[in-house]
Amino acid sequence: MPNSRRTHEESRNSVCILCFRKGDRQLTVSLEALIECYVLPGFAQHREFLPSGICNSCRIKLSSQNSAAPAPLPPRLPYEKVIDDLHYLPPLTRERPECSCWICNVASSRANKNVNVAHPYMSEEFNSGVATPLGRPLNCAPGSVKDSVKHCGTCSSPVARGVRHECGQAAKLRYLSTLSPSSMEHVACSFLREKLNAADVSSSGDAATASLSSGFGGHPIQVQAVDTSTSHVPQMLHSTMRAMKTALNLSTNQTIQAAQVIREASGNRKAIQPGLKEFLFSEGQSVAHFFAVEQLQFICKQPSGQVISIDRSAVFCCNVSEFLAYVCSLRGMAEMEHHLKLGIDGGGNSLKICISVTDSDGLPAQASMPGPSNRFLNSGLKSFSSWPL
Repeated sequence: MPNSRRTHEESRNSVCILCFRKGDRQLTVSLEALIECYVLPGFAQHREFLPSGICNSCRIKLSSQNSAAPAPLPPRLPYEKVIDDLHYLPPLTRERPECSCWICNVASSRANKNVNVAHPYMSEEFNSGVATPLGRPLNCAPGSVKDSVKHCGTCSSPVARGVRHECGQAAKLRYLSTLSPSSMEHVACSFLREKLNAADVSSSGDAATASLSSGFGGHPIQVQAVDTSTSHVPQMLHSTMRAMKTALNLSTNQTIQAAQVIREASGNRKAIQPGLKEFLFSEGQSVAHFFAVEQLQFICKQPSGQVISIDRSAVFCCNVSEFLAYVCSLRGMAEMEHHLKLGIDGGGNSLKICISVTDSDGLPAQASMPGPSNRFLNSGLKSFSSWPL
């Protein structure tokens, strides 16, 4: 049955704590107390990271420290650095099921117990005569092998006696014909871009044109770059949309829907000036200072026939003349003779008074827009303000 590799804990029991060679036995309680006193104070706190074995030579030297003639101990190793390095060992995985730290390498070495085995904390004076594990060195990368065969710098084919070397134009064309369609497109795109860029620099304001020879005779093919940029569409301003809303007697939501249709038809989101929705709603708030809200008492008749008094909010215009002058100035008819029409609606448990402005001919007010515009017939009430009560 083949031998299995030691685990990391088994390797710790086989390495000496004082010299980092192979150990003969494990540490005892008395030896750990001597290490705590003479070698490494605080050893008990870090013993799970350090080697837990000891060789016979170091055991004799360590045991003699309490005698009248103590033997000199081996040179002290950098235990603090060893503890820091062993504290962050990578975990074992399926791809790396075995530990490859220096403790496991020393424990699995075939060197004798009294021979130094290479480890990262060895001082310079112990480098001579060090036993190294079999196999490729850990920190020595293989050198590059020089290729004795000479290669062509253009086509990278070998150049040698007796080897046919085809590095002409015909060979290059045959190589291009073996490319896939996508690779051919990449090569053609790069070449055409270079040709068109060079033609664009030499052209004086005209469209760049590149000339391509066919290679089989005949006239060259002329390739011209097409301008893919969309034509500039003038942007419709908020004032234009407001004039359209007034001329067509559209509501705010209908005006927003019309702007969406214009954007989709033109294929450009910037065909309408941004912020139209906020602009339309802000215009509705521009006349808020002409109105006031008060709590008034109203007489209400219950279904049972009982008459009671209730408090309800009433919205009314504080200054009707200034309000009408402001609206007429917005409609472009401040200097025109106009008539007012009132409409009263009492549905929905509320009283609404609507006012309409018409010119002297009896037609509703129209916003001034360039070009011909249709006028509404005087059928129905064309209201622009209401006061619910």
